[in-house]
Amino acid sequence: MPDYDDRNQGTLNPVKDKKEDWHADFAGSINIEGKWFWLNANKRKGTNGNFLSLKIGSETEATRAATLDDFDDDLPF
Repeated sequence: MPDYDDRNQGTLNPVKDKKEDWHADFAGSINIEGKWFWLNANKRKGTNGNFLSLKIGSETEATRAATLDDFDDDLPF
């Protein structure tokens, strides 16, 4: 059991090795009611000033995507 309660907390960190302009400027994770989610943010400019645009997804989706991206096979299709 952790020494602290991390429910309803999260972190966002700058992405230092963006490969494409559309990749997230910030990435992290957030805990909502005891469930973990990945969290991405992009810097945007609007008519009322600068803001962050957010995307959120389940850790299951992130794990599945990472597993598929890391899958290395020699099949030609």
